[in-house]
Amino acid sequence: MMFEDYLKEGSVRKVTPDKQLAKSLVKMASMRIKILESIPITENNSFSFIENCYEAIREIADALMALKGFKSYSHEASIEFLKKFYSIQLTMGNVHKVDRYRKIRNDIKYRGLLTSKSEAEDVFKSTKVILTLLLEVLKKEGLSEI
Repeated sequence: MMFEDYLKEGSVRKVTPDKQLAKSLVKMASMRIKILESIPITENNSFSFIENCYEAIREIADALMALKGFKSYSHEASIEFLKKFYSIQLTMGNVHKVDRYRKIRNDIKYRGLLTSKSEAEDVFKSTKVILTLLLEVLKKEGLSEI
């Protein structure tokens, strides 16, 4: 589905732009990554790293949505938002990675998927690149206090 389809079906709603919510979501994402940076990745915690990497990216996506006056009730809609508004800055390859991380997170959460240390290391490395790009976008969108 396209972003507009999520608006039509109500999975995304138009709301008043909310800079405070955006700041809060950015802070949460930053705290998440700082916690992950303080813990070594192991086979036993790899699933948690991947879940938290995805959640940090989604928090930043939702922060961008809040700045533009949107509220998402769907993980897929947040990714479609990134695709529609920021695929050039983020690159389509990175947007596809975010969607792949969403699917992995879903499989972890609802199907008991076990992941490997090397997979978590790859996701964590890519997440830091994606978050750096998204934080640059946030600054350009007027959230300069990050």
